[in-house]
Amino acid sequence: MLNGPDLEKAVKNLAAAATVITTSTSSGPVGLTINSFDPASLDSSLVRWALNKSAECLDAFTDNTHFAIHIMAFDQAELARRFATEGVDKFFGVPFDTGIENLPLFSGCALRFQCRTTLTCDGGDHLIILGEVLDYETSNKPALIFNRRNLGKGYDIVLGLETVNDPAAQNSIEAPSGFTRDFMPYLLGRTHFQ
Repeated sequence: MLNGPDLEKAVKNLAAAATVITTSTSSGPVGLTINSFDPASLDSSLVRWALNKSAECLDAFTDNTHFAIHIMAFDQAELARRFATEGVDKFFGVPFDTGIENLPLFSGCALRFQCRTTLTCDGGDHLIILGEVLDYETSNKPALIFNRRNLGKGYDIVLGLETVNDPAAQNSIEAPSGFTRDFMPYLLGRTHFQ
């Protein structure tokens, strides 16, 4: 059986969208950067993500019924790094709007969802959170991607991606720059290809 450190080495080279999750509490906004977001059901508009059980903000997300998912744009690496750092006031000096149930919302993201928690379940050292998408917003900005990551130490590459109709181009190592609204299936396909 594969142990934790071996599994970490095995998945180290998977590409993932830099994602910041936020929620609102009675003592203020809370947020963190994750690397475990994906659509769970397109028919039911459900998404899922995983929260480490040792995260300092665990109670904030388990006690609240709503959360926002921000897929960071290529120019938001500093914001993604800030929300990956524990023990600091992540929202200090960071402008944000408010959404459903006072959710803190960042502008300029590649993609943003406002969600209602529908289910939480045990996932080993993580809590799996399933949410219904209530509202979303997209932009024309390329998403911030990290790949070959040294977990928590930063981003190795930033890619601008677009869907390509030419099968030969889709199998090339270099992705063309640009962006379309359906970038998530392309990212998942490129991750599988790599």
